[in-house]
This record gives sequence, structure tokens and C-alpha cells, in this order.
Amino acid sequence: MKTQDLSEREKIRLRRQERAHWAGFGRIVITVFVLWHLFALVVWAMSGSSELSRQCMVVVRPYMTLTGFNQGWLMFAPEPYKRNINVEARVHYADGTERSWTYPRMEELPYEERYRSERYRKYVEVAHQEGYSYLWHSMALYAARVNNDRPGSPPVVVELVRHFRTLPDLEKSPPDTPLPPMETYKFYTIPIRPEDLR
Repeated sequence: MKTQDLSEREKIRLRRQERAHWAGFGRIVITVFVLWHLFALVVWAMSGSSELSRQCMVVVRPYMTLTGFNQGWLMFAPEPYKRNINVEARVHYADGTERSWTYPRMEELPYEERYRSERYRKYVEVAHQEGYSYLWHSMALYAARVNNDRPGSPPVVVELVRHFRTLPDLEKSPPDTPLPPMETYKFYTIPIRPEDLR
């Protein structure tokens, strides 16, 4: 009986030791991750301000981009973003008709919907640029799928059109300066195949 009690006690002791070992290992992993994340945030916030931060950015950029922590600071400093941009998709249907569809614009949405749709503003703000042309195909396909609502007349062509204006400098322009007109530029056209609409 005593030997059985001892073996049960030994089993319990070994289980506790194993738990303590894994708990210690878990603490180390979490600590390393938190330190890495803080390092990545600091490097990203420094945004290439020194040679050292530029070298660290090479290591940090994949992590920040894949996790979605890559925050840009152009909105704040040193020079706030001065372009008002929206992207229109001109969807051409098999019956010859055309529809204009615009990615959601925050200024046209009610307040409760802006929160849910904010990702579109950020996406359009970045995706329309020449350096992100690899996104244009997906943008056009998305517009075709969203507007595929006419039985017997599917979308056959999508054109992406950029509407933009450069806002006047508030420090150098009088307060009553009128906004310049919107400029328009068609930057991508794609034929839509039936399999693209799935």
C-alpha cells in the first residue's frame, strides 16, 4: 500500500514538474515575441530615419506587412496627404449597357457604416498607385462580381477609372479658395470571362 502511495505521489510530482517546465518555456516564448513585436513597432515608427533603421526595416517589413501592423504616417507628417482620390469601376454588360460603380467613399456613408467600410478607403488609397498595379486585376474582378446581378447579361469588361484632385495648401491659400475640379484617368481595363464571376 505504501509503495502504491509513493508511486502515485511520484506521478503527481512528475506531472507538476512537467507543467512547470512547459509554463517556463511558454513564458520565454511569449517574452521573446513581445520583445520582437516592440522592436518591430519601434523600427517601423522610425520609418527609415537612419541607416540602422533602414537595415532593420528589411527584417521587420515582412512581419509588419503580413500581420497588418504596417501603419503609414503620411497622413500626419511631415507633409499630410493632399490628394482626394476615388476609384470608379465602369462595368460593361453583355447586352451593351454600362454601369458606374464606385468603391465605398466615407464622406457618402452614414456614420455607423463608415467604421465597417473604412478598409475600402485605405485599400483604394493605396491600390490605385502604379507601384501596386498587381492589385488592379483583383480590383476589377471584385467590381465585376459585385455587379453581376443581371440575369442573362453578365459583365464582359471592367474599366478602372481614377478620379482625383490635389487639395490647395491651407497655409498658402486663402480660406475661400475653391477646390480644383476632379481629374479623371482610366488606368486599367480587363475583359471578364464567365469563370471570373465565380
